[in-house]
Amino acid sequence: MTLQNATDNAYGTWTPEPPITSRLSQPMFADPLKVRLDIFNVIMAVNSTISNSETTLLPPPSIPILLPPIIKPSYPPPSTTPTSPNLPPSSTPSNVPPAPPQPSHPMITRSKLGITKPHQCLCLHTTTVSPLPKSHIEAAKDPNWNPAMGDEYSALINMGTWSLVPRPKSAKVVCSLWNYRHKFDAGGKLARHKARLLANGKSQQSGVDCDDRFSPVVKPGTIHAVLDVATAKNWPLRQLDVKNTFLHGDLKETVYMHQLPGFKDPTKPDHVCLLHKSLYGLKQAPRA
Repeated sequence: MTLQNATDNAYGTWTPEPPITSRLSQPMFADPLKVRLDIFNVIMAVNSTISNSETTLLPPPSIPILLPPIIKPSYPPPSTTPTSPNLPPSSTPSNVPPAPPQPSHPMITRSKLGITKPHQCLCLHTTTVSPLPKSHIEAAKDPNWNPAMGDEYSALINMGTWSLVPRPKSAKVVCSLWNYRHKFDAGGKLARHKARLLANGKSQQSGVDCDDRFSPVVKPGTIHAVLDVATAKNWPLRQLDVKNTFLHGDLKETVYMHQLPGFKDPTKPDHVCLLHKSLYGLKQAPRA
């Protein structure tokens, strides 16, 4: 609005001039601050003119002054997801595994505490060697172990290891059991099946059927010294196995033993063996 138009309408009805509306829609008023400054300058010029004629020109309250809205630029919120230099910022890595669900039950289990059993590595192989039996019943069914037990029993009888006597009422009788082993030669080949009769010395009482305990051993250094001397002097070395080693010593204490499993005398099933020779497993056997 110009100053001349405002003066002409000072005492009449004030109506906005159409050019103002057209001017507000022009591109030059795209800046909101410039629009406000132009309107402020126009109002100040009109008020200064009306004050000289003792009349203040104010716009009617029913006619609003339309101002263009201030548009604030909007920016996208910053992303908290870490981005890879090879991926665009808007994409997220797809190889991140989801978090495992947490158990909600109150029971304490191994999986909840993270206790896991280690994986066992098993190896399957075949062999022609018969397995070691766990009892004389299994050994009696195997054609390899049954002759081995017969040879051991015959050797014990020929050496006069015991004699069958009625069981004394107050006597403590030790148990007898079989032990099975494979014997290999120097080349690692199976030589024979060995069945050995043992006496359970755990049931012996000190001062009753045994007095002292013996454990004869040879230090490895002694064996190495003998082998060094034999090698230095070119002595021939021979390897041998003494069968029924303990049967060569007489037993001084009175020891009773149950009859052998699988070899009980059918005519004297309630008798026990009164030992005359030492057997493997007795506490005094190494002394003999």
